[in-house]
Amino acid sequence: MLTKENSILFLGDVAPYRPYVFKNDCRVVINLECPITTGTVPATGKIILAAGQNHLKTIFDSKLLCVSLSNNHILDFGIEGLESTIYELEKAGIKYFGLNNKENNNPFIVNFNNIKVVFLSAVDDSTSPIYDFGKTNLLSRLDITEMLEKIKSVRRLADRVVIFLHWGEEDYSLPTENEIRIAQELIEGGADIVIGSHAHSPQPAGKYRNGIIAFNLGNFIMPKLKKTPSYFDASGIPGLLFSGRKMLWN
Repeated sequence: MLTKENSILFLGDVAPYRPYVFKNDCRVVINLECPITTGTVPATGKIILAAGQNHLKTIFDSKLLCVSLSNNHILDFGIEGLESTIYELEKAGIKYFGLNNKENNNPFIVNFNNIKVVFLSAVDDSTSPIYDFGKTNLLSRLDITEMLEKIKSVRRLADRVVIFLHWGEEDYSLPTENEIRIAQELIEGGADIVIGSHAHSPQPAGKYRNGIIAFNLGNFIMPKLKKTPSYFDASGIPGLLFSGRKMLWN
């Protein structure tokens, strides 16, 4: 039977830009959709997100089990922004996963209520991510063959294998045929749960064989993005002011 003691609550995209308070008794896993930084050198040619202060502890108290950094915004302020984020998470005692090396918890293994859970992650090319700086590959590109090999390698270590994928058409309420195929292949290959983020819209979730697929969880905490400076050039000048479309779920 599911109880708050043996349940993990997966939430959607979080940009912790305000000190909200989330009242909840379950342990929580989120996608941290932006760096926590006051950096001043943004990435070029894309929409930019950042939180100037770390409000995660205020929002979730001690309920955060871990956060995923595997997304298309975590490197919006480069290595400096990423290092600032990791510093803020570690200072607050918050576990994280999603970078492309074992030293930074990919895979991330946690014992939860005597259940060993392994988290793996990847980012899809369609989300226009920044994967690397110089020769350092910081994020894992979604490759179905590689992910199936990773699942196989950690399956013996885990009671549950969770795959966190950053993918999906933005503001669409349905997954693509290719995303359905990939998610099903991952379950068939040994994953127990496939969780999606990036669409900023809730998409279908349900059981498939012995697993669970939630194609996209939508936004949980996200600013309005009204006239946000974005698409910077190399000299730091924004190319436009971006405003997100107003959606009921946002």
